[in-house]
Amino acid sequence: MNYSDWTEVSVNISQILLDYDNPRIFLDDPNQDNILKFLMEEEGTIELAKEISINRGLPPAEKPVVIMENGKYVVVEGNRRVSACKLLYERSLAKDQANKVPIIDENLRSYLENFPVVLAPSRDSAEPYITMRHSGEKGIKRWSTIATTKRYINRFRKGESINHISRVLGESAVTVRKGIRFFIFLEFVRNELSWTDEEKKNLEIYKMETTKLDRFLPFSKKAKEILQIDFLADQSITTSLPLEKFKEALKIIIRRVYLDNEIDTRSSIDDVFNSQIINLCSITPEETESDAGTQGGAGTQGGAGTQGGAGTQGGAGTHGGAGTQGGAGTHGGAGTQGGAGTQGGAGTQGGAGTQGGTGTQGGTGTQGGAGTEDGAGTEGGAGTEDSGGNQGGPGGRSAPDVEKYSYLTGAYPFTNKYRENKRINALLKELKNIKYKENRMGSMYLIRSLLETYTHEYIDHFTKFERDIYRMKGVARERTKRNQKLRELLLDHIKVHIKQHFPSYEEEIELIEITFTENNNTAATKIINFYIHSQTQVPDYHELLDAWKKVSKIIFCLDEILYERKTQ
Repeated sequence: MNYSDWTEVSVNISQILLDYDNPRIFLDDPNQDNILKFLMEEEGTIELAKEISINRGLPPAEKPVVIMENGKYVVVEGNRRVSACKLLYERSLAKDQANKVPIIDENLRSYLENFPVVLAPSRDSAEPYITMRHSGEKGIKRWSTIATTKRYINRFRKGESINHISRVLGESAVTVRKGIRFFIFLEFVRNELSWTDEEKKNLEIYKMETTKLDRFLPFSKKAKEILQIDFLADQSITTSLPLEKFKEALKIIIRRVYLDNEIDTRSSIDDVFNSQIINLCSITPEETESDAGTQGGAGTQGGAGTQGGAGTQGGAGTHGGAGTQGGAGTHGGAGTQGGAGTQGGAGTQGGAGTQGGTGTQGGTGTQGGAGTEDGAGTEGGAGTEDSGGNQGGPGGRSAPDVEKYSYLTGAYPFTNKYRENKRINALLKELKNIKYKENRMGSMYLIRSLLETYTHEYIDHFTKFERDIYRMKGVARERTKRNQKLRELLLDHIKVHIKQHFPSYEEEIELIEITFTENNNTAATKIINFYIHSQTQVPDYHELLDAWKKVSKIIFCLDEILYERKTQ
């Protein structure tokens, strides 16, 4: 963290906005009045206002942190404190509870009119400090599991990739992904299962005691075996059970946990997945033929747990299957592949999901990558075949048929942020302009050359500084003295270095491990090793497409690390 550009300023308390992205807030209509009301009812701000009144202000070390957004001050750390001070300054904001708010004198009023806050440069720059404050600092109210996961989902639904979120928040990508999936699961439980209004009130997400549930659902081995629950690349829920069976079994478990209180932290896994659930989830041969397989997501809110997307690949399905790949789930496979519109985006808020990944709230793509596992949409692509700016990472376009693209970078977009190497720039320019099905040998050499150039550029950078803590050891500084094969450089040196110093790239680390392990026969390895040296063999276009999918994801990782190092 760099606090040198954080400054202390004085602002009238009435001019500070409460944060719409506060992970403690659970509202359908999060305007300022509703946020204040929620904090009063759920976070005890009236009691806090009484304490502030008695202490004649906040302790010096408790100054809230604000940022400037759209020309206004927004509090990102200290929403409870700011809301309590707002009530003191204007008691009428408490409405029918105004008589519980202390009346203040002129000195305290003057303090609130010149309220001391710390101004951070941006939301991202403040995140590590916020994490530190709410992860166990003495005297600070810890975030609940729900609040923590909502913090991840807020960013994910703005189109940020999981890797980006993990780096900004200082969490591992595994933790972020699991948190996003857990939150989407809870939304599914509350919104997609049939409950009475009264039951829904008792199943408000922010009120759920996660410790009663998270040992069993949704990640336990039994949940995967019996409910056959899993998550798609866009993080939405899927199951190979018929959807109605899945929902019925899930509803029984949730009712026993939260409404009937039959299951608690002392219950065993067999108490939860009892004979009733096992028998209910058994699939008959007839069901296997006609109904099984909710590949399109088991009806999450808009696909990737979003608010406005039109669903995930295949939809929820009807007679012919609970969300089969064929579309609307009719018996004969009627409907288009991709369901109600998710072909390139995970259905973020306002995005209808066209081939290029139309982004959030009416924009043309967000920072999440072109239909990648981690996000929805590309930074600049509004459906063009070669939509660049894929800051969320390439390698996972959710279009139903990537083979229809003429260019590899149309099927799996990649645009380099690191522009210091002219050879990389030239190779990418050529790759973006070569029709790979008609130029298989040329495409093969370009893919291999691009990977090789990035590999040596990465090693060049991390071997040149003698005392750099990131210095790469065990490999020669000069390229001419490196006698390892490309596979060995990637597997034995780059993978190890990334794992040690940039562990949030866990997917790319695993991909390097899988792809370049010795004797692996994947298309990418064939292109790196076999076809390059063969006198007779030529790769088919399916192999080129698969190889580029893997290579583009690896070089995205190398490109982003090099770019971030350059800008530090």
